[in-house]
Amino acid sequence: MLMWLRMRVKLLNFWIKKYGFLELTKLAGVRAWRTCFNFEEVLFIIHSSNVHNKTFKHVEHITVDPYLTEENIPEADLDVMATYKGGRTALHFLLDKFFKKGAVFWLARVKGVPAGYHWSIEGGLDGFDSFPISTSDCVLFASEVYPEFRGQGVNSATIQKILMDLKEKVRGNFYITCYVWNKANLRSIPKTCFEEFATSRRVRILGYHIGIWKLKQFDHSEKKRAITNLAYKNKLK
Repeated sequence: MLMWLRMRVKLLNFWIKKYGFLELTKLAGVRAWRTCFNFEEVLFIIHSSNVHNKTFKHVEHITVDPYLTEENIPEADLDVMATYKGGRTALHFLLDKFFKKGAVFWLARVKGVPAGYHWSIEGGLDGFDSFPISTSDCVLFASEVYPEFRGQGVNSATIQKILMDLKEKVRGNFYITCYVWNKANLRSIPKTCFEEFATSRRVRILGYHIGIWKLKQFDHSEKKRAITNLAYKNKLK
């Protein structure tokens, strides 16, 4: 617990130095608004049998490599990523959290320099944001493209690499979500072979997720829309 508090204090100092107190306060307010009042996501789906080479455009200067442990990631790359996360300690907590759950870390590089990342996990994280999935499905989650590399197709290239590498192993569906306010991701995800499937709103009550899903094909039917209310509780870790 003490270590967790120390890390939070270091992170707070890091963000204050990076943005300044007033700007950080503004960003915190925006995040609070999105979390409490605009916490809507778009769910995209593609079955593994529909992933094909011809769907993708190869980008030579972008490479994507998977890692199963932090120890396998080159030290030089960890140092670069740490500059965006508030230091090596904070980066370690992020990596360790998902590696322990069995997730795969996909590191994207532009001309050899870390440019962003994506996580994937088969079977989801105790389900998938209150959406029932099977162990044969795969979830893509927790992505980031570093500021100076945005607009270069890094996110699309990373998603494409994950799909191509896992399409033979995953026998079910691939899923990925995006917040409705993340316009950049909403533009980049459809450039892969993912198709929009549903939207969701989530609330957190006493450590549980309550997800309300609305399937895309039911947009014009209030009656059918109601049946997609899936209160499938997932204990938050």
